[in-house]
Amino acid sequence: MDQLIRKPFRRVFGCFSAAGGSSSSRGGDAAAPEPVLAGSLHTRVGGGEDAIGGLPEQILSTIVSRLPATDPARTAVLSSQWLRARSSAPLVFQDSDLILAANFTGVAPVAAAVTRIIESHPGPFHTVTLTSYFPESERATFVGWIRTVAAKGVRDLTLHNIPWSGLYVLPTDLLQCCGGSLERLHASVWRFPSTAGVLHRGVDGGTPPPSFPRLRELVLNRCSIEEGDLENMLACSPALQTLVLVYSWGAPERVRLVGGSLRCVVLCQCVARELAVVAAPLLERIVLWCSSGPYCGYLMRIRISRASSIKVIGYLKPSSHRLQIDGTSMKPGLRTSPDELAVPSVKILGLQVRFGVADEAKMVSYLLRCFPNVETLHLMPVKDPQSPTHLGDFEFWEEISSVECVRFSIKKVVFHGFSWENSEIAFIDSVIEGGTMLEKVCIFFEHRCGTISDDELNAKMTMVASLSIGLGRAEVIFSGEDHPWHYKKAADLSRDDPFDCCYS
Repeated sequence: MDQLIRKPFRRVFGCFSAAGGSSSSRGGDAAAPEPVLAGSLHTRVGGGEDAIGGLPEQILSTIVSRLPATDPARTAVLSSQWLRARSSAPLVFQDSDLILAANFTGVAPVAAAVTRIIESHPGPFHTVTLTSYFPESERATFVGWIRTVAAKGVRDLTLHNIPWSGLYVLPTDLLQCCGGSLERLHASVWRFPSTAGVLHRGVDGGTPPPSFPRLRELVLNRCSIEEGDLENMLACSPALQTLVLVYSWGAPERVRLVGGSLRCVVLCQCVARELAVVAAPLLERIVLWCSSGPYCGYLMRIRISRASSIKVIGYLKPSSHRLQIDGTSMKPGLRTSPDELAVPSVKILGLQVRFGVADEAKMVSYLLRCFPNVETLHLMPVKDPQSPTHLGDFEFWEEISSVECVRFSIKKVVFHGFSWENSEIAFIDSVIEGGTMLEKVCIFFEHRCGTISDDELNAKMTMVASLSIGLGRAEVIFSGEDHPWHYKKAADLSRDDPFDCCYS
């Protein structure tokens, strides 16, 4: 029996003991459960009953749905019950299983197999991943797949594209026929089609209903979408909670957030002029990862309201972002005090900082005053070859200790990519000195700490660890090397802190 089938069966059938878990008469040890392998058609359990036939339909359906696409048909030879389970289980299908099995001998057999699988299964479809490797002349094949899975109630749909094959624009059929059941849409490497005259907003219970009434998550990875089309998607998805844009370079140029259910927006390595919270009363988190304005020296404007419900925002980068609160840009020299435009709802804040730049300290101090109730502060250094990092006493960070949130609300500071520069140590020293509520400082090292010697590293670790001893406040924890961050974890609303979401 193929190992791909054997492993899932071992995990399930290993829970059943051939002897009912009784003690062995030899040596007094409990008898180890004997796994019942699906490859043995006549395996019996106490009393002669067929182990496969005795399993509940729900367990059989779960097992079949988790098998690779190349294997479910083989289960039909094991028991007639497997055949029934295969046709009744909601389909979980990834065409990549077939693509890999084909050994790149040609796309025609793979396409035929995909068509056969999705047409033969009666539905419903739970999770489907489809890959386009078709030229424009064969668009109908991919369109047919979309229409088939839509007709059978697909809930989670991922559409990948291999653009050099010739198909660039995502088929409009996706917008016309998938909306009824779709809860999650992930599009990768596409140009999004025009939505004009295609999508329906269903305003005030009108007819027709909204195009995507159940869509909760929209992920556009390496996709270009015009500003108006993104706004239409948001307006036609009244249940949308999560919006993720990855590697979006200039299209859309502006991201305007409008949605009564929207809770999370993630921009990962995106280039845009503006991110504006226009009308999103439930928005809880804005996650920015290496996202900035379109040109060197051009700031990305981030517009929020002091009356918002945002609990998480970052990484704000003073050198790349211009924060606007109720239309007022936050910057040093502003006549209006930032305290008057504070956003009290924010509890978790992420900052990317050039710790060796004096002007940066002024901007960081100003940003911190905008969020007086922050409890967790995440920090990430930005390397600036023009700024000193080893020399100097960096006294300009001393003012951080007097900022309200540092003194009275921050409980935890997490430093990602710490490189042991004196400027970084000066910042931590100031935060610990002023932080009356500070409980913990977690330090993740940079993957490569440059040319620093082991002796120098140990000396600096000792110095940093001793910073809080005299004050008796924060515990300094050295957490080892930082792990890669991933947008999928950041977009997971079950996680309280999107910046603490490293893959282990």
